[in-house]
Amino acid sequence: MTLPEVTASPPWVADARAAWLPREGHVEPLRVDAWMRSPVAFDRDEGLRLDGALTWVAVALTTGLPPPEAFADVPKGAYVDIPVPIADAEVEGWRVAMCSDAALSPVATETVRRRRKKPHPEAMALAKVQTTGGPWKALDIPVAAWASPTLTWWLVGDRERLEALLRETRALGRGRAGGLGHVEAWAVTPDTAAAERWRDRAMPVRLDVDRAAVDTVSPHLRAAVLADAEARARRALVARHPGRVVREANVRAAYWHPRTRTLAACPVVT
Repeated sequence: MTLPEVTASPPWVADARAAWLPREGHVEPLRVDAWMRSPVAFDRDEGLRLDGALTWVAVALTTGLPPPEAFADVPKGAYVDIPVPIADAEVEGWRVAMCSDAALSPVATETVRRRRKKPHPEAMALAKVQTTGGPWKALDIPVAAWASPTLTWWLVGDRERLEALLRETRALGRGRAGGLGHVEAWAVTPDTAAAERWRDRAMPVRLDVDRAAVDTVSPHLRAAVLADAEARARRALVARHPGRVVREANVRAAYWHPRTRTLAACPVVT
C-alpha cells in the first residue's frame, strides 16, 4: 500500500477517475505556462502546486457542484484521492504527482495586496451586529503576493485532458475572490526536459534510524541516544539531497490535509 491512505471514496470518484486520470498511451512530458492577469499569492516555501488547483476543477466538472457541496457527505478528516491528468510516481512509499512547483518569471517582484474581510450581518440572524469592533469587525488584511507575468510548471501527463481542465481554471493561489491570481491564458507544450524537471518539488524522504541499536541501550539513555541517531540520519539526508532543505511538507493534493504531510526534501527558494 502506498501513502496517503484513502479513507473515503464518494460515489462520484469513479466517474472522476474515468474522466480525468491519464490514459494509457497519452502520457508525455509537458511544460505548462500561465499568463497572469494579476499578482498571485502563495507561500514560496510551500510552492504553488498545479495539481492541487486542478483537483478543485475536476470535482466541480464531475459533480456539477462546488467542491464543498460535493464533499458534504464525506466524514470530517477523511482523505479522498482526487484524480487529475498528471501521472503519479511512487517515492519512498508515497504517491506523488509528477509535477513541479510553479517557477516565477525572472522579472517577478514581491508585492503586498490587501484583502478586505467583510462581515455579512444579514446571514447572522442577530438583532444587532457591531462591525466597527469585536469578533465581527471588518478587517483589511495584507497579503504577500508575487507580480509575475508568467508561471511555469513541468509535468508528465495527458495533454488533452490537462488542457480541458486548464480551460476551466481561472485563478490560482490565495485571495482569488479578491482579484489575486487571475489567469489570462494557458499554454501546454511538449518538453522533454519535464521528464526530469517535474522533480522540482517536495519529494518524500525516509529517515533511516537504527532503532534496534537504540533499543540495546539502557532505558534512561534511550531518548538521548535516539535523538542523536535521528540528528545523524537527518544530516545524512541533507548530504544526499544537495541544494534542498529537509523538513516536514505536504507531498500530495489536498496540500492542506494532515494525511499528506511527511518528511521531504524541498527545493531551496531564493
